[in-house]
Amino acid sequence: MLCTTKYAIPILTHTDNYAALKLLDSIQSAALRLALGALHTSLTFSLYAEAGVPPLQLRFLSFTANFLASTAQFPQNPIFLPSLCPQNYLRLSLEAHVGKHLRLESLPPIYSSFPPWTLALPVIRLDLAALPRFPNSTYLKHIKAIVVNEFASHTLSYTDGSKSGTRTGYAFSINGVITHHRLMNSASIFSAKLLAIYSCLSRLSLLLPPHKFLLLSDSFSSLQAVQDIHSPNPIV
Repeated sequence: MLCTTKYAIPILTHTDNYAALKLLDSIQSAALRLALGALHTSLTFSLYAEAGVPPLQLRFLSFTANFLASTAQFPQNPIFLPSLCPQNYLRLSLEAHVGKHLRLESLPPIYSSFPPWTLALPVIRLDLAALPRFPNSTYLKHIKAIVVNEFASHTLSYTDGSKSGTRTGYAFSINGVITHHRLMNSASIFSAKLLAIYSCLSRLSLLLPPHKFLLLSDSFSSLQAVQDIHSPNPIV
């Protein structure tokens, strides 16, 4: 639950987080009461003190402050986060405390000049996700066989995004030429994988036609998101 709360900080910051955190607090209290073997009449703050676990509201404030501070490290990387609105009270409090204006650049939505229902959807194959998990060597041989038999005339490109410790980045490869970029520490793996696909497609669009492209990604959720022509995510 704590990991989910930390991951959802941008959303909770923009909404009425008091109601959401109050609901989650009751779940945390029940878990602490069970773990400590406390009576139902025990005060909630006594449970927090005995377990050494702060209330979710305090943890939320700590997570949000750390998130804003880490985001401000890389203001040149725009991100799609409603929590960065100028009216955010925690941001104003943090700026007043450090005596410095946080340079945060929000990524604006990208609107197509054509109605989404008139756009041709990309051909995305998700059937590879249903393949049994063979040992790596066998699995790779199976994918290579599909590429050779069905996409021999296509330009091959690969994308990936990852988080190592606190660092996040993405990379893509076109005909064996690898390009990589570092993202802000607070960026999610989902955003990193989406940006990898977006950057790769942007680079492919610069190649002279005619061309057929095959883009391989290991992110099932990203490929599903790309299929949604009504997605509010600006990266999609």
